[in-house]
Amino acid sequence: LTLGFPGPGGAPDIQYGLSDWLQVGAGYTLIGFTPSVRLGIIRSRRVDLTLVGGAYLPVGGDQPFTGQYAGGMLTAGKDDFRVHLGYQYVQLWGEPFPDVRSVEGGLGMTGVELRIAPRAKFLFSILSYTQINVDEEEDPTIRPFSAIAVTPGIRIYGKSLSADVGVMVGQLKNLKLDEDYKSSDEYRDATFVLPMVTLRYQL
Repeated sequence: LTLGFPGPGGAPDIQYGLSDWLQVGAGYTLIGFTPSVRLGIIRSRRVDLTLVGGAYLPVGGDQPFTGQYAGGMLTAGKDDFRVHLGYQYVQLWGEPFPDVRSVEGGLGMTGVELRIAPRAKFLFSILSYTQINVDEEEDPTIRPFSAIAVTPGIRIYGKSLSADVGVMVGQLKNLKLDEDYKSSDEYRDATFVLPMVTLRYQL
């Protein structure tokens, strides 16, 4: 049983291992309540392949939306240096996306973990999301939504307790919020910076 405490959400995230290869959980993110499941296909000291799936359920917010995701994560390497490659199919719908019934796209992730001290690691990942269910030739007024972000950080860990401290810096392209849709045909590009702080305790 792993308990996580994400800073932006302010509420705990709980992950429970039903077996060595199956884990279920639920948490709270900037989006809202997020139930999830992880299924380990390959588990070894040097290679892990895990299938993941879950949902985003809105809890408040000025521009709420709902989503679901499914994909996989491949991890390779030793404890001193590990590489992560992942891809998820993500479907979102709600007020921030008024031009289409839903936003469907792929979320890709490339990341590394590098041990920099006996109890510390440097973390770095690149995240990229691209909408795939837009045909600009059929309707040139609709542009595909996309986002890219980098997340450098540090993990300090002990036997049962770990802490991740970092930042997410990214850019959104072709975002049209609900109030924009009512008053204008213009899309927005935006840059964002979010602090990331997570504590985890494993029982």
